[in-house]
Amino acid sequence: MFKGINRILKVRLMINFFSKLSASMLLPFMAIYYLNYFTVGTSSLLVLITTALQLISSLYGGFKTDNIGRKTMMVSGEFLKLSCIFFMIFQLSPIIMFTLFSGVCVSQGLINPAADAMLIDLSNSESRPKIFSVNYWITNLSIIIGTIIGGWMFEAYFSELLIFLFMLSCVTSLLTILKIEETFSPGKDIGQKHSTLESLLSIFRNYVNVLKNKRFLFFTLASILIVSVENQRSNYISLHFAQNVLTSSISVFGNRLELDGIRLFSVVSIINPIIIVTLTPFIIKVFNSERIKLFLFLGIMLFSFGYAGMAYFTLPTVLAGSMIIASLGELIYIPSSQTILAEVIDESKKGSYMAFSGINMQIGRMISALFIMLNGRVSPLIIAILIFISGILGLFFMVFTLRSNVIVKVTKKEKI
Repeated sequence: MFKGINRILKVRLMINFFSKLSASMLLPFMAIYYLNYFTVGTSSLLVLITTALQLISSLYGGFKTDNIGRKTMMVSGEFLKLSCIFFMIFQLSPIIMFTLFSGVCVSQGLINPAADAMLIDLSNSESRPKIFSVNYWITNLSIIIGTIIGGWMFEAYFSELLIFLFMLSCVTSLLTILKIEETFSPGKDIGQKHSTLESLLSIFRNYVNVLKNKRFLFFTLASILIVSVENQRSNYISLHFAQNVLTSSISVFGNRLELDGIRLFSVVSIINPIIIVTLTPFIIKVFNSERIKLFLFLGIMLFSFGYAGMAYFTLPTVLAGSMIIASLGELIYIPSSQTILAEVIDESKKGSYMAFSGINMQIGRMISALFIMLNGRVSPLIIAILIFISGILGLFFMVFTLRSNVIVKVTKKEKI
């Protein structure tokens, strides 16, 4: 699966695995940590603050990586993360722990745009589908492993978990410093000092120019709608399972296991990463840029249909089948959409574009959260139809992106 991939890219993918592994061992469980010391409202506010800080730092990191280079931003972010995790080991007051954890989130915001831009720097139209698929596979594998380790160690072995995270951070920092080479040469304006106001205005103008790219704007709208569909799993769909799915029983090694809606939801949710991890190597073999239209259409249709099914049906077998369909769709459309993203961005502002594309996740989550308000007010059928329409609208905007000669650009490069 890694055959033919550039050496620096292999190192970058390895760093991504360790980085995502660390994040999935800590990030999902910090809300539980806060609840041990603060009220539910305060804990929610603290999580919201760290999310906002990571979003802001990501926009700043995207802007800076186009001005000072990829490796510089990655090393800076890794050093900040390493420092924060080191002091977290001492488990000082909850407020200090919150501050240090916020520093970890900020570091990820600085690193991610530079790392994503580096993947594009080191790839071309022909190799990107494979690279993005491998990166997606690595991300899902690290999340599975990290969530399992974090779930077992977080409460009973929190100190040991933090030490392990510090060791992983040391590994990613050393790999970044010693094995990663700079892939982007900044322009001649680098090094000029500006006032704080001038810097803020520069960042603002930078992202205004990003939004002037109509192809990227269509892609952004498509991504927001598609992400809103995916995030229904942790919003309306989870409520649907809890409220509308009746308790059932299954036989496991001769023992009867009772599954209520919540337990069934957790079981069905496991299907997604299993399919992604096991079938990605197959997709890598059959996917190429000339099939982007077919893969994109088929992937989003399956994805939307699967999530709509999970929002409507109540039979366990049908719900599991819907998750399989949705996961197959996700597996198919992800490399297609990421390949298109790499083709519509401005070559001189890759970091800024990758940072802004990260906002799609946040906006998509907000839209999906609105569906919770519809729970109990409209029927599951209406919700399912709305989810399906959101996915089809995402496909519609993706088609507009394709009509902007993106695929022509891809296939021409392949034939050279």
